[in-house]
Amino acid sequence: MITSSITPIFIGSFFLYSASEKAQLTSNFALYKWMQHRASISKIIGLVLLIISLIVTIQTFGLVSGVLFWFITLMISLSSIIIMTPLQVVNYKLITVAFLTMLIIEILL
Repeated sequence: MITSSITPIFIGSFFLYSASEKAQLTSNFALYKWMQHRASISKIIGLVLLIISLIVTIQTFGLVSGVLFWFITLMISLSSIIIMTPLQVVNYKLITVAFLTMLIIEILL
């Protein structure tokens, strides 16, 4: 359940970052271009994903610890995105591999 709450937080944060006017995405990936050209839709998608992840963490961990876990994970994902995106370290392949690895480890353990 932790992976199912971390994944929407990270993806929602990335949508919100990409919809920002200050973000300068230089990748040729079509999704990045779509997020920049349709900023209002990207912001709505990002907020919906963050709200869904907040609901999942509250149901998983309880009210106080769920909100605390959500805020800490949100801060970590936002800081990671802000630091690594200009370096072009974050791409969809890395995100897919990282979260599939987390899911497999969570299921096996």
